[in-house]
Amino acid sequence: MPSPAEYPDNEVDTLVIGAGQAGLATSYWLTRHGVEHQLLERRPPLGGAWQDRWDSFYLNTPNFSLMLPELTYDGPEPDAFLPRGEVIGLFRDYATRIAAQVRLGTEVTRVSAANGGFAVDTKQGRWQARNVVLANGAFQLPRIPPAAAAMPGHIRQLHSHDYRNPQQLPDGAVLVVGTGQSGGQITRTCSTPAGRSTFPFRPAPRPHDGTADRTSTGSCSSTSAAPSTASTASRRISSPPQRRASCATR
Repeated sequence: MPSPAEYPDNEVDTLVIGAGQAGLATSYWLTRHGVEHQLLERRPPLGGAWQDRWDSFYLNTPNFSLMLPELTYDGPEPDAFLPRGEVIGLFRDYATRIAAQVRLGTEVTRVSAANGGFAVDTKQGRWQARNVVLANGAFQLPRIPPAAAAMPGHIRQLHSHDYRNPQQLPDGAVLVVGTGQSGGQITRTCSTPAGRSTFPFRPAPRPHDGTADRTSTGSCSSTSAAPSTASTASRRISSPPQRRASCATR
């Protein structure tokens, strides 16, 4: 493998797109194996998608389960749930610890095969790489139900992607649509003496792989695949498992 000095600017053996937990863990192992690489992160500050969550966000997995290569939780509350600010701080500290090479504020717009490898276009210029690792995460684009368009204009609508705190909402009752972790946590923050929050839900089929009997209130379908890897003798692009799901109410 060529040494770092043999690569011109914006040309590298392996390019990692995304510097969240997956990208940082990938960087750790690439460094361990002596693979020259570069991480590209579209957000100006380091901290991954956790920076896009609401102010009172906390993980839904206990602290003892937090693990990265050569990093485990050693704090005083292993059974508690880490809040947003501490999650961001943990990944920033880890990036410093492993000396991750990250280009912040660099948004990738296109990846295409070129010259026996890959051309990676960003808003700041083009990169050339023999290998590309997609570590940019999933479920980052808000999904707005079509029914939202029919809501009266005076009703304030806010997707969880854009929600930060109750101060964004007018006084009065709040309807939270969605019963996942986002809906549950946001309902808790909106339940104040000044207003009432409603949290409607319906039964969900189990397990989530779509093999269980459907309930009479709705149906869900999902497809999943193993980690995808497209390769030739000289180049490789890797991405995490892909999963799509759709639900419809009867």
